[in-house]
Amino acid sequence: MARKRNPNGAGSIWQRKDGRYEGRVYVPQPDGTRARKTVYGSTWEECDEKRQELVRRARQGIPTPTRSAKLSEWLPYWLAQYIEPRRKLSTYDKYEMHVRRYLIPLLGTKRLESLSVADVRRFTTRMQSTSTAATAKEAHRVLRTALTAAGREELITRNVASLVEPPRVKQREISPWSLEETLAFLEAARRDPLYAAFVLAIAMGLRRSWWACAGRMWIWTTGCCTCVSRRSAGAACCTTTTPRAAASGWSRCPRCASRRFAGTG
Repeated sequence: MARKRNPNGAGSIWQRKDGRYEGRVYVPQPDGTRARKTVYGSTWEECDEKRQELVRRARQGIPTPTRSAKLSEWLPYWLAQYIEPRRKLSTYDKYEMHVRRYLIPLLGTKRLESLSVADVRRFTTRMQSTSTAATAKEAHRVLRTALTAAGREELITRNVASLVEPPRVKQREISPWSLEETLAFLEAARRDPLYAAFVLAIAMGLRRSWWACAGRMWIWTTGCCTCVSRRSAGAACCTTTTPRAAASGWSRCPRCASRRFAGTG
């Protein structure tokens, strides 16, 4: 008995010369277009089952790419469609930097479906050897977020980045200013026009109030303090052996300020 003809949009199945069965169905693509997707099976029933799955996804409006997109194609699309409209500009800039500098150069040729756990592990290991563990951890987080979005669109069956443990970052030990050092700094900066900003920065926390310094940057270093101004390329160092903050001009770190205040700086 002849098989019934499939209705329009349900695709078609035929037997190939090698004995296998081939089916084709027009399915929606992630970019909104439609393309023909081909499936194969050793029997007619196996091929028909795959065809029905494609038809079901097409009727539900689920995109089914005819070929797995490369990361170099998916990541820019993800930035433009997911991150830029929904996240803050600073978040978009950070993600875009990691995509441009690390993810596309190292993983751009990999396809979404063929990306493996080993690929991600090699990526993080290479990142740690060429950059810092913190940068490698952040790049891993960006990749995991991008693959999560691909999973929501059913472009991949699993997020391999979530199966790889991110690099461990060692926390830096920061020695806070003592009361004497803070008072010495404020005393040395009393005549500075930005004295009120310095007081506000110390009261609220230097890291959260760096913006109050009106063009002056607080540079944290290990080994010596560095005086840097956005308006000048000059710098001055002292022999501070623990992480210290320094501002431009004559208002340097507490130890510099205390020496100046005592007449020895």
